[in-house]
Amino acid sequence: MAASGQDDHTLVWRADGWLELLPQLRTPLDWLIGLPFGTGYKRVMDGILVSLSPHNYFVQLLLRLGLIGVCALTVLYAAVWRSAAAQSDASNDTSKSSSAPGLLFRLLICGQLVFCVADPLFPEQAMILGLLIVSTRPRPALESNAPAIRLSSSNLPSADLESPQHPLPPAAQRRRVGR
Repeated sequence: MAASGQDDHTLVWRADGWLELLPQLRTPLDWLIGLPFGTGYKRVMDGILVSLSPHNYFVQLLLRLGLIGVCALTVLYAAVWRSAAAQSDASNDTSKSSSAPGLLFRLLICGQLVFCVADPLFPEQAMILGLLIVSTRPRPALESNAPAIRLSSSNLPSADLESPQHPLPPAAQRRRVGR
């Protein structure tokens, strides 16, 4: 296990693969909107034709959706980050214990972004991002134009427990009498 931590072959191989893939973006339009889906990830590495995914979501996104896609993802994560930070700041004003969700959301965002350096997002991570978006969205304040209703004993209906308003059927009356 200790030897695998010192072996940088996988990282070097991936970085070399990224450098081999980026020249596929030949024109400014390719850089802007990416290459068509189905283009593949073919490249020659160490004399061998490799067609594996780049193992980097940011490179994959750049190749498929261009700078527009990378910017859209950046804006999405930045918006979720700001919402989580605002949620955490708002909860810090009220109590220390309720700031945990905002911190957890920001840790999840960091975890996903670090994960994207080594692999693409899987559907499970996309679900986590969707839940983060829903959880950190601002909630509108509840406002009501209806007048407040004050409850008091004078405006509550009285309950006469001795004589019910709806008589019970005979079978139910017999059971009630026996108890």
